[in-house]
Amino acid sequence: MVSFLKEKRFLLLALAVLPFFDLIFSPLATGFLLLLIIQAYRQESTENIFILFWVTLIYSDNFNIEFASFFKPIFVIIVFSYAVLLLKKMDSFKSLAKYFLVFFIIAFVALLFSPIIFKGFQKYLSFVLMYLSIPILTIKMLQEDKLKSLKYFSYVGFLVLVECIIQYLFFSYAVSHGGRLHGVFGNPNGLGMFCLFLVLLIEIVRYYDTSWLSKKQHWLFIGFILVVILLSGSRASLLSVIIFYVFARLTKISPLVSFVFVSLLAAFYDSVLVLGIDFLQTLNLKAQFRITDDNESIASGRLVAWRFAWEEIQNSFFIGKGWNYDEHWVYGPISALLSSLNHQGGVHNTYLILWLNNGIIGLTAFIGGLISLVLSISQRVKIIFPVLYAGLFQAYFEPWLAGSLNPYTIIFLVILTITLNYSSEEFKTISVSNESLEEQAA
Repeated sequence: MVSFLKEKRFLLLALAVLPFFDLIFSPLATGFLLLLIIQAYRQESTENIFILFWVTLIYSDNFNIEFASFFKPIFVIIVFSYAVLLLKKMDSFKSLAKYFLVFFIIAFVALLFSPIIFKGFQKYLSFVLMYLSIPILTIKMLQEDKLKSLKYFSYVGFLVLVECIIQYLFFSYAVSHGGRLHGVFGNPNGLGMFCLFLVLLIEIVRYYDTSWLSKKQHWLFIGFILVVILLSGSRASLLSVIIFYVFARLTKISPLVSFVFVSLLAAFYDSVLVLGIDFLQTLNLKAQFRITDDNESIASGRLVAWRFAWEEIQNSFFIGKGWNYDEHWVYGPISALLSSLNHQGGVHNTYLILWLNNGIIGLTAFIGGLISLVLSISQRVKIIFPVLYAGLFQAYFEPWLAGSLNPYTIIFLVILTITLNYSSEEFKTISVSNESLEEQAA
């Protein structure tokens, strides 16, 4: 990590001051970010462009940081244009976008029924561009410097959490929702999700390079992340992390055993939830995770929105009403009603959002494409199963998988890309070949 801090010190400092520039004058932050992007473009630093993009997405989760929300739709176009330039210089690789081609077509057709077709098209376009661009950037970095970039991204994520802890200790604005930490994120659940995907990223990097962290360093990293999750009070994120580690162990025994257990978990969810609540009570964590005798559901605040979403789905069951219709509907026609029922935020469920926007046909195409992709990966990389289980569980309580310009989907796409293209053995072989070529060139 010392070499990372030394190499990226100026970039990290620049990223740290962006929110302060935003407080002074939002266009000043935007202009400074644009200068950083131009510099990274000129240096042809895929790594820096990725870090800049990812941190912008992190900042955009906080509505008080204006420049990030404004600039991220422009930034994804910049990233796509850069990816197109990279593509001309790269060797062939497996693209994950082809697995979602049917979904892209169905989602485009659904836009024709949208009451907000222009806004919907913008969201649709950003989704498609992310699925096209991020794999290209990921493969380019892997071909250039093996796993160094992904290790650096893990360090960036770790520093983000350190900043959140510092804010928790010294600034009251970093805490909300009854004492829950949100830090640089817009809400505590966003911070919890970030912790989950940072865990997944770290474990995937360690899968490909077991020597990266010692056991002590590894568990110090994971232990720190778990502390942050506890401070955020994100129940779904904590359970998702537990699901990952439990099923990672079961998958080592047998992927079939893992699948049977996850099927049983889904079938007996209520009973498992009761056991989980009892476990939290044993650890004296029920208050921390907002579980009372009258509220023993992990999705208690979301049930209102889910019920209304299901009723609205009946009006466009098969094809949906286009991308972003869920936000238009929640924050428009029924916003006053939801507020009167003490509900805040959107639908909070990826599957209902995909169904609302793209119908059951679109939902089936997306989930089918994802499962097909994971099955293709699993022929060589078994750890993808627990990654999928954790991600899908989190998606039941949050909309991250139905979105694109957020700091979670981008890491999920990185993980899918590396596991689709390389097994650990293949990656080691390619790394050795690259090192030999570098020595010959020298």
